[in-house]
Amino acid sequence: ERAFAQAPASLQSLKKHSLGNIYKYLTYKTIQGYPLRQSSLVAARYLWNAILNDLNLLQTRVIWKVLLKVIIVAILPEQFALKVLEKLPQISNISALLVHIKIDIPKNLA
Repeated sequence: ERAFAQAPASLQSLKKHSLGNIYKYLTYKTIQGYPLRQSSLVAARYLWNAILNDLNLLQTRVIWKVLLKVIIVAILPEQFALKVLEKLPQISNISALLVHIKIDIPKNLA
């Protein structure tokens, strides 16, 4: 936010794009490891910000996997959440979230 406050007007169009990418990455890194309740709450906040900056994310399958993983870890005790996630490896694998990081630059800025 602060970087874009100081950026020239010509770069303001990249703000939502850049913030969406940052929050997708932060969501992934936060929920990637051992399932901790605190990290899942932080991941939920990052996920919300990612969605606000990239509404197309709601149309992807991975967003529902991430959301389900956040809910499982936030609600269940750590050891039980770990067992559930081990039995459902398709929910644990959220690396597809990184595929949705957008790298195309608008033609007027290239």
